[in-house]
Amino acid sequence: KQISVRDENSRSIVEKLTGQSPLVVCDPVILYGYEDEQNKVTVKLPKQKYLLIYTYDNNMNDDEEVRRIKAFAKSKGLLVASVGFFHKWADKNINADPMELLQYFKNAEYVVTDTFHGSVISLITNAQFSTKLRGNGNKLADLLNRFSVANRITEDFSDLEKLFLEKINYTTVNEKIEESRKKSFRYIENCLTGL
Repeated sequence: KQISVRDENSRSIVEKLTGQSPLVVCDPVILYGYEDEQNKVTVKLPKQKYLLIYTYDNNMNDDEEVRRIKAFAKSKGLLVASVGFFHKWADKNINADPMELLQYFKNAEYVVTDTFHGSVISLITNAQFSTKLRGNGNKLADLLNRFSVANRITEDFSDLEKLFLEKINYTTVNEKIEESRKKSFRYIENCLTGL
């Protein structure tokens, strides 16, 4: 009886197929937020400050991408840490469970990702991040637009210095996250109560 989606592209597809315009709700990770977990779980962080990369093991292996990411990290005196996926070119590869992952994002100097959930976790941990759009562009670009961080999109990692000069205004982002959560919780309540 109820249909919801996480992005505008999906909303448009559902509308064309069903004639209904579903509500765009936030991703469950944003909805829950993991605030308690962010403050309770402790991990052994690298001794050196680090740039975190979060991408699947078959991504971010292009020689030029790697060179640009490593050059930026070196210019800032940062270790390159890959969390969750192995990258032979990273200075450190870290195996972490989902709760530990939050701490690595939260404590990174910068996060470089090309995944939807890498961007989502960056948002909920208030990380300074940059995202490259790949095959997930529709969903990911919509997420970044909705939370006013589309300016964090990189084409090829050549602009990391420029992107990271400007800090993300998390006061505004967190207000938008809170609005999205309220709307999404109202939707769930309406589904459960039949209103």
